[in-house]
Amino acid sequence: VLNTTTDANGKYGFDTVGLVGPFVLKATGLDNAALYSAALGSDLGGVINISPLSTMVVSKAALKSGAALFDGFSAADATNLQNGLAPATTTVLTLLTPVFNALGLTPSESGILRGTLVTNNTGLDRVLDAVAISFVGTEVTVADRSGNPIATDDLADTPVAKMHDVQQSDLTAGADASKAAIALFAAVGTNCGSSAKSESAACAALFTND
Repeated sequence: VLNTTTDANGKYGFDTVGLVGPFVLKATGLDNAALYSAALGSDLGGVINISPLSTMVVSKAALKSGAALFDGFSAADATNLQNGLAPATTTVLTLLTPVFNALGLTPSESGILRGTLVTNNTGLDRVLDAVAISFVGTEVTVADRSGNPIATDDLADTPVAKMHDVQQSDLTAGADASKAAIALFAAVGTNCGSSAKSESAACAALFTND
């Protein structure tokens, strides 16, 4: 097992010289919640994202929870990942397509497992800002930020998940709230990021309700 720490932007890297894929990746946050992803030998030197969506992909491909996959990785799991990551990514995109559509975005697999995922409240990141994804074993629920379910699925089963109605207003509200929080944190950093700035009117205004 190789271990590393992400930088302030969540980026990470491993020295994989001499190693052969596929690989299972696990990211543990400060709250000890774990997310999972996977990479094939052909991914060496590339970018692999770790998020709730990649956790869905690897669980669907391996037909078991991310935790079970990581803790008991076997030759059979390696075969399942080799053959199943591509169709599993497509399945996850299918689940997310109503969310993309409700947010006025073009559905795309880019960033779900591979490709650029920028945390700027646009594209796939806006989708992630608009939904909450929770796991109980192999059961996954995708909901809006108000808790209304959008899709539910047992990732260990092959049938497509049960879909629910998607309310555009609830998704937009959740995504916009995340965007506002990002803007507030940026403003605090700009206007309150030093002892001198913390005493300024610009800093004080950020914490004043009119």
